[in-house]
Amino acid sequence: MKHCLTRLVTLALFFISTGGLHAEQPTKLRDPNIPLVTKQYSFPPELLASLRKASPTTASAKLREVFEALGIPFPEGALAQVLPGGALIVRNTKENMELVDALIEANSGKKGGKPAPPPEFAAITDDPKLPRVLLMGDSVSIAYSPIVRRDLTGLANVHRVPANCGATKTALSDYGLTRWLKEGEKWDIIVFNHGLHDASYRFADGNDKDKDGNYASPARGCKPYVSLEDYERNLHTIIAILRKTGAKLLFATTTPIPDSLAEKYVENSEQPYNEVAKKVMKEESIPLIDLWSTVKPDQQKLQGPRNVHFRDEGSEVLGRKVAESIQSALPKAAP
Repeated sequence: MKHCLTRLVTLALFFISTGGLHAEQPTKLRDPNIPLVTKQYSFPPELLASLRKASPTTASAKLREVFEALGIPFPEGALAQVLPGGALIVRNTKENMELVDALIEANSGKKGGKPAPPPEFAAITDDPKLPRVLLMGDSVSIAYSPIVRRDLTGLANVHRVPANCGATKTALSDYGLTRWLKEGEKWDIIVFNHGLHDASYRFADGNDKDKDGNYASPARGCKPYVSLEDYERNLHTIIAILRKTGAKLLFATTTPIPDSLAEKYVENSEQPYNEVAKKVMKEESIPLIDLWSTVKPDQQKLQGPRNVHFRDEGSEVLGRKVAESIQSALPKAAP
């Protein structure tokens, strides 16, 4: 990893000395099936300030955390770094780089303007004749949101919380529901999901990496970010808040966690969280969208190698399942 960073900085300095935006430079994770690309952007201070303003993170948050809060995943080996002279170096998967492009390129040269959101977060204009649906969830749900919107065209106004909703602890923090739900706003259906980040391992300070860049893991004495007991209690609290919107609620189970390059994700650790979620949803009379069972039989084909995220075909399967469940729950039109 340190060798990769040294190589990246050397490449970045070359970019700065030659000026301009250069072609993508391919590099790879330890798993050769997951290529990364590196790009340089012009990154004036006012654009950084604008990104921070748009992101529901603290002023001290690292740039990578800002991007993640805006819905851009950063898998093992990915990087976001501002270099002297106002250059931004980003290394990520090709798909994730398209989201970075949407934030950076659309705002190039716009001083103090609010960044354009990724397509998944784009605001939509409601058709007043159609019911309103809100999607909430992690980066897996961000990826399938466009499929849900596509499949429900003409049937529902499908909105998406403009953030990675993270763990239950995140939803109940100042970052979460208090920002995602506008006072007095009404929804017909809300699909929500938490679990992947709850199950992920963290150091005692809450970070998923230490100062040397090592991931939190059981081998390093770490624990899940949210205990099963707190997860159960948090879900009940979240449900009580969501019900104030008047919406019918649907809960999407957490998708399978494989043996992951990001060691904070431990294989099969989502299963006890899904069992707790099923118990809570039964107690609260909330229907389940069982995404885990939907993709588990074809996990190897649908999910990226050693990655909690999904290939395009996996997001397609997930999105169709969510859309079908929403359609079944939509208010019936008057005869």
